[in-house]
Amino acid sequence: MSLDSFQMQELNTKLNSVLKSLVAPFSGELTGAIVDSKGELVQVIGSDPLHFATPEAVIKSLKKYVVPKVGELFVTNDPGSGNTRLCDLLFIQACYGRSQAGDLRYYLVLQIGVPTLLNKKLDKMATSIEDEGFRVPPAPFEDENGLNEAIVDYLCQAGISRDNLIQKVNEAKSSLKTAIHRLSLLETQMGAEKLNSGIAALRKYSEKSMKKAIHEIPDGEYTAHDFLDNDGIEKTPVRIQCRLSVQGENILVSFQGSSKQVKGPFNCNYAMTLSTCFWFFRCLLKHDIPINSGAFNAFVVEAPEGTIVNGTGPAPMLGGYYETSNRIADVLIGCLSKALPLETPALNGSSSNITLMKFKDKVMIDTLGSGAGASKSKDGSDAINASLHNTPASSIEDIESDYPIQVIHSGIRDGSGGEGRHKGGDGLSRGYKFLEPGFVMMLSDRRDYKPHGIFGGSAGLSGENILNRSGEKKKLHNEKNVFAVKPNDTLVINTPGGGAWGKVVEPSKEET
Repeated sequence: MSLDSFQMQELNTKLNSVLKSLVAPFSGELTGAIVDSKGELVQVIGSDPLHFATPEAVIKSLKKYVVPKVGELFVTNDPGSGNTRLCDLLFIQACYGRSQAGDLRYYLVLQIGVPTLLNKKLDKMATSIEDEGFRVPPAPFEDENGLNEAIVDYLCQAGISRDNLIQKVNEAKSSLKTAIHRLSLLETQMGAEKLNSGIAALRKYSEKSMKKAIHEIPDGEYTAHDFLDNDGIEKTPVRIQCRLSVQGENILVSFQGSSKQVKGPFNCNYAMTLSTCFWFFRCLLKHDIPINSGAFNAFVVEAPEGTIVNGTGPAPMLGGYYETSNRIADVLIGCLSKALPLETPALNGSSSNITLMKFKDKVMIDTLGSGAGASKSKDGSDAINASLHNTPASSIEDIESDYPIQVIHSGIRDGSGGEGRHKGGDGLSRGYKFLEPGFVMMLSDRRDYKPHGIFGGSAGLSGENILNRSGEKKKLHNEKNVFAVKPNDTLVINTPGGGAWGKVVEPSKEET
């Protein structure tokens, strides 16, 4: 039973409506997804593309732990099971189709941010996932007997009050119930056979559209590599190697030759790497598409297990989410620059210069943008998260009202973008004054390896972090660091500028 293009567009809109009802009550970085009983992605929406491969990965992990039953509520925040960060809590509910009887048909996945789940000592750089915060592998959270009190008690150790946690759980349950009801109504209106046919058609359409866009890349093999400055534990650069092979509709992205997984918190799991590759190929599209398993089937990713791009075991991953993912994006852009040089921008400064600040039971995360790379047609944008993460810097009002911090300045870091025909964007400069004792964890990068320009454009300036204590300014040479702060200490973070495009063109005598 086939659908015409209008019916497919209508189905895509209705599936998105189901997911919007799932995430609507919440704010911040959110992801909502429908996954079928086979564990394949039906549809996903969200503000951060790095989350898009997570729902399918987590469902596959969940099925290894338990046999899901319809109506049960499951929970996890475990990057080792395909999630992104410990501060992203996933609620998962299995449901029937329209009949409310018979076999399990779908999983609804809701991902919300809970920063306090990073609330451990924060007095050293993490060397295992347990050091980063409170970890919950996929587990039943509620069944006919009520909530899993062991998990509730464990999560409350993060500093969340029981009342606050139960409120979040009830809000998640209510949203899941609404989304399940809407999905059931959709199946009732269309019929199970027609809905299944429509989902298959949307997957085929997304795969075909992705392959058509990728087909614009000439056949061949293109390689590039880049480095993280270090992993915060050992002072050696961390290599990310990429080979993009295009042979007609066969597309392979291989990360063979990348560094082994590291001790510090800069590993990516496979889902993060897969999401980054999807983001890269999605940028080639001339129009958007439904995000489903078909879109991911358009290419193959080879990420060797136990490497920086596919960390395993207890590997810590918080910095992998923020920084390593962007270095993966940079090497993909590097490959494209050899295939389609005129269509490729210079490199961005660094998508997220993350700073965690802990005061008693409060944890603040601030992600600062940098300069965007310039392109053949325009200068790079200033102070923006231009690659994977659409995360804005925290508002000054929120910081000063919720935490013992005064923001002493926040603005453009003038002159930090690379010089060229089209200038790289300038980075951001933000200064914090601490009003109480606490700890600061810096997970910044691009302090050694500058974001390079293209076609003769110069690189953007490196980032820098400066601590002022008792009137003595000290440049922190270890950009990945954990240190104690005292009242009246100030910390200034200057993020990198973007690379420039093309050489500077000197004006002619006539123009002068």
